[in-house]
Amino acid sequence: DYIEKDTLEVLYKKITKDNLDIVVCDYYEEQYESKTTKEIKIKEIPDSILIENKKEKIELTKLDGNWFTNDKLPVKKDAANYIIDTVSNIKVIDTVSKSNSEIEFSKYGLSEPVIVSLFFNKKPIQKILVGKTSSTGNQTYIKIDGKKEIYLATGNLNSIFGVTQNELLDMTLYSVKENEVFKVQLLEGAENHNIFTAEKSGEIASFNWKITKADDASYDLTKFNPEKFQNWINSLLELKAQDWLEDWQDFASLEKDNSSTTLIINAADKEIKITLFDNGETDSKAVCICSENNFPCRISDDDLAKFNVTLNDFID
Repeated sequence: DYIEKDTLEVLYKKITKDNLDIVVCDYYEEQYESKTTKEIKIKEIPDSILIENKKEKIELTKLDGNWFTNDKLPVKKDAANYIIDTVSNIKVIDTVSKSNSEIEFSKYGLSEPVIVSLFFNKKPIQKILVGKTSSTGNQTYIKIDGKKEIYLATGNLNSIFGVTQNELLDMTLYSVKENEVFKVQLLEGAENHNIFTAEKSGEIASFNWKITKADDASYDLTKFNPEKFQNWINSLLELKAQDWLEDWQDFASLEKDNSSTTLIINAADKEIKITLFDNGETDSKAVCICSENNFPCRISDDDLAKFNVTLNDFID
């Protein structure tokens, strides 16, 4: 194709013997993408994906509709869906090489690629070798294991598959809306001593919380302040893990031997149970488990403080 003189001069300044093919490919990326791309599809949607990048090795596994990492920790749904969509429909702009030489592999970043292996029912479906991105960052050089072709594919696949496990983790334990919460119980100890149970007396009226049960009868409930209570509820509408507990055996011993505080939130059609266990080292209850995912974790000191309340905090 004809290239104008000014454009050719710009290209000439960038070109070396080793990157000639890459520069020309980058120059024509927009033209390539305007044409019909070819899709590399897979026979089955994977239920397991192994990503081996320069940072770490990550195994993603689908269980009961949700995705989990190597350590059986929950993965963000949008991140998992994005990875699945990407591997299921890789769009190829062009074939840039059909050589298996080390020179070609090095040129396109495939000497030490990111390796993405797909499985279904423990059987391999496909292996994708991800090389370097183009100079614009909008395309990536890839190779399908077992084939000699090196392709230029759409998208920055390194930004997708070059992630760490921590970047994929879903740290949200639960999230509810203010108008969904209609009942709250705070319990303490193995015998579930009822610190208080509070319920809304109406669905629309503001600050209409009432204490319906409390094991300690010493509080003057006529001085209960529903507005203070609602402010406390608002601070609990979402809870995130700070980090996940790695040793499940440690958690089992905490669950069995240490005292606990449990908060039960009824919101819309959900009953969410959050239990805090004494960590055995300090007076703070540093280990948490939520019924929404049942993975032991630690939460921040600020969040821990929200659970350390009594009825006295809501009495004027």
